[in-house]
Amino acid sequence: MAPLSHATCTPAVAESRYSARGGNAVDAVIAAGLTLAVTAPGSASLGGSGALLLRRADGQTFFLDFTAKPPATASPDREGIRGAALPGLLRGLEVAARNHGSKTWAELVRPAAKLASSGFQLLPTASTELLEKPASDRLKKDPEAFRILLKSGKQFMTNEILEQPELARTLERIAARGASDFYEGETARQLVKALAAGGSTITAGDLKSVKVTESKPLEGAYRGHRILSAPSPLAGGAGLIDILSALDGSGFEKHEVDTAASLHLRGELFRRAFAARTTVDLSREGNGGAAAVAADSRGNVAVLVITMGSRFGSAGMASGLGFLLNDELKNPQRLPAPAIILKAGAPRLALCGLGGPAGMTVASQILVDVIDFGIDVEQALNSPRFHYQGLPGEFVLERSYPPHTRQGLEERGHKLGTSTVGLGEVEALGIGAPGTAIRFRGAVEGRAAGAPRAY
Repeated sequence: MAPLSHATCTPAVAESRYSARGGNAVDAVIAAGLTLAVTAPGSASLGGSGALLLRRADGQTFFLDFTAKPPATASPDREGIRGAALPGLLRGLEVAARNHGSKTWAELVRPAAKLASSGFQLLPTASTELLEKPASDRLKKDPEAFRILLKSGKQFMTNEILEQPELARTLERIAARGASDFYEGETARQLVKALAAGGSTITAGDLKSVKVTESKPLEGAYRGHRILSAPSPLAGGAGLIDILSALDGSGFEKHEVDTAASLHLRGELFRRAFAARTTVDLSREGNGGAAAVAADSRGNVAVLVITMGSRFGSAGMASGLGFLLNDELKNPQRLPAPAIILKAGAPRLALCGLGGPAGMTVASQILVDVIDFGIDVEQALNSPRFHYQGLPGEFVLERSYPPHTRQGLEERGHKLGTSTVGLGEVEALGIGAPGTAIRFRGAVEGRAAGAPRAY
């Protein structure tokens, strides 16, 4: 089962996900990540980076870090492609497939290549995303992005087919020759040339140096549950565990879930968690990130995070290769909050909170809803959300909170703000005990365009 963020739910996209059939949870998130790199350029790309949180069926746990790193010489001018850091996504996915997957690399990559070649239908969310400012204005500045993603100014309509032949050829080479083609082969050669043309200082040696770091996940505990999350530099994992540790024993659960008293107490704990780490402005352009969560009947659970920096990354496309570059030198993403939750040694829930600094706060809200209040995972994903980080000083709520909750927060001295587009994004998967009637409970929130799929 794999709930996928952002991926459009057309038959063609669904078919590509089935490259994971017969495989395990790691195969599923790799297939999902490659599909997202084709269908969700605002959130995922071969020019992005990421991380993988894994709990294997044998009980071993792993964290694979392939987040973006700066080149040996970084440009002081970080506009456009000049703001790209070294993309680690493909190196990370290949290492994950080799060490923890069960399908061949080519089996996982070729369906995404086929999808890029044959095209897929743009659902309303995807066609609207391409036209939203300021991202669309940034894409117009790059000739390749303007031609491919904005149809040379003619505008893609809902249900229109987006074909990406350049990206298809790139993926076919990578399927045949491995991720090494991206870092030191023909794709690398073309990429370095495109980067130089855009003013980037990334060299062939920089690309060849990209590595994956494997470590143990960060661990915490909450109300008899074991929490696995991302260690530094993905500070969202540490923040999530800090929040849960502070909540444990605070007595907040004595209040009803969405009352002003409950939100006030949790908000203050959010603020303290942010005070311990660098604060990022919530008002910046939308988060460039995506996630896929998967579990299998053998007991493997995997959470993949993909980061681009800003939405659409640098908005600069590598000429002839068909993918966007990240802008993580200028806008580093270090706050996703992936988590795997176990009880009595067995996985019960896996999720990932996205959305910049709101990622860890909304992830904690899902966990609280499910663990403390017994709310179904899908209902939890579609419940109202709030975010508070101290600086900026607004206590931000989604529109769906009732007036008495807002009034109660104002009476407690909070300056309120309203999120018009929804706070954060969470991909989540509930996991039942072996033998239960419903073993996996995939859920996708109404704020996103994904769908749970069973392989």
